[in-house]
Amino acid sequence: MAARKKSSLKAGDSVRVRSSAEIRNILDEKQATEGLAFMPSMFQYCGTTQKVLKTVKFAYDEHAWRMKKIKNVVILDGVICHGEDRAAREGCDRSCFFFWKEAWLEKA
Repeated sequence: MAARKKSSLKAGDSVRVRSSAEIRNILDEKQATEGLAFMPSMFQYCGTTQKVLKTVKFAYDEHAWRMKKIKNVVILDGVICHGEDRAAREGCDRSCFFFWKEAWLEKA
């Protein structure tokens, strides 16, 4: 598991999404880093260069029904989930931003 460090990314930074092999080495047995899951559809962005839209400090946990403080997480400009990973037959139509742990990224 990657060690926690102070956030180093900010809005406007260019980042490279690490390779799938690098990310798999960071993930735990639940396919997560520090509790944040890496969704299978995120692998399509491995090796690409993206721009940080903003850092994320709080997120709503729909399972616990409360806001939670999170660290070292960003969203990338225009990189959204289209619901392909959902187990439901109908899929998901929300089109949410993926949350990216900084450990999965490196400054470009």
